[in-house]
Amino acid sequence: MSPDLPEQPRWLIANAILRRPGGHAIADGDGFLAVEPDRSVVFMVGRPDLVTVTKARFATVTNGAGASPLVFVSADDIDHARACLPDWRAETVLLHELPEALHTVDDSHGLELLDPDTKIDHVPDGLRPILRTALATGPVAAAIVDGVPVSFCYPFWRSERYWDVSVDTLEGHRGRGLGERCVRFMASRLPGMRPILGPRESEPRILEFCRHVGFVPVDRIYVLIDPDAPGH
Repeated sequence: MSPDLPEQPRWLIANAILRRPGGHAIADGDGFLAVEPDRSVVFMVGRPDLVTVTKARFATVTNGAGASPLVFVSADDIDHARACLPDWRAETVLLHELPEALHTVDDSHGLELLDPDTKIDHVPDGLRPILRTALATGPVAAAIVDGVPVSFCYPFWRSERYWDVSVDTLEGHRGRGLGERCVRFMASRLPGMRPILGPRESEPRILEFCRHVGFVPVDRIYVLIDPDAPGH
């Protein structure tokens, strides 16, 4: 199977991986694996050979810490993925798209695109390295309160047409609509691209955020998680 995929929400992650420097495809049988450069994420497309996937590919497709990757797969191929990784837990990812009419914000006061060298020492340790990577690759939209960025939105994955919405608001500033304003501001700064937010079915808070902002469900994919992997 060719690694060329259509521009659809279900293929956003796979297409984004293949666009990144170092991202690559391992073609095999009736499918392939799109592998993130640091090997932390894999998207299984089609039905790669069962024996090869289980005995060869996933012996090497591990990140630097030696942990198993997150494995994403479309709804059409989930049965094959489960057969390849029978002990791994499968979770449903509900893909939502923000309608174009909402790619705007009525009042952009207090919203801006951050410079790559923006100081983020006030951000919690768990979020800081993620934001630093996002700032390095850009763009990152932020809501500014008292001169300090406290809510952030950035495209973690990007294909030609779609971008994956990542949004984080610091403790003490939640419940004020800052995340929604950041999302709509970021969408206005990426004209022609469609924002996709994909919470897991087990994340009711993010699902409620989707509904509140105006995202509409468009598709579903799955993520398979190694039960023995730390933090998973």
